[in-house]
Amino acid sequence: MENQPELSRHGNMGRAHKYVSFGSYKAMKTAGDIQTYISWVINAGGPQELFPASALSEDGSPSHIFDRLYAAMNMQLRCKKAITFNYLSLLGILGVAGIEPARPYLSDHLPSKLGANWLFGVNAVPKRRANELEPIVTALAHHLELPFIIPVLRQAFAQIAAGSHAEAIQRFRWRHNR
Repeated sequence: MENQPELSRHGNMGRAHKYVSFGSYKAMKTAGDIQTYISWVINAGGPQELFPASALSEDGSPSHIFDRLYAAMNMQLRCKKAITFNYLSLLGILGVAGIEPARPYLSDHLPSKLGANWLFGVNAVPKRRANELEPIVTALAHHLELPFIIPVLRQAFAQIAAGSHAEAIQRFRWRHNR
């Protein structure tokens, strides 16, 4: 028992699943959301027409296509914007669709915005808004020149906001801001 890793207080499902409900109402709502998604894809002409999505973008760039699909999914579907972002990012990462986010959509995901403020909002009063943080995050992503770095950074910011690194950052700030 001594060498086993310690599970989080939420079990092995992580913080995002802390309040997951397995009741019949939630199951019916989830089934309805899946049906809405399937209908949306079929009405768009199927996955072959929707995910290449060159018709949805003026220039056909992966980031413009991502933006158009993100907006279309958020208008058509009832799922959270974080789920839409993660789903579309995963489609790009797996090569199902030639898409990639060019910005982190911090205004649509509070945990990522809070984490970015921890890192880039040092001594900012009031805290920086999402539209002030996004250019900083986008510049960092551009500097790193790694594929799909925006979803990775967004997840890292959410983890920071969740407190996994908050104490270390606070100690770092205390030492360097004296």
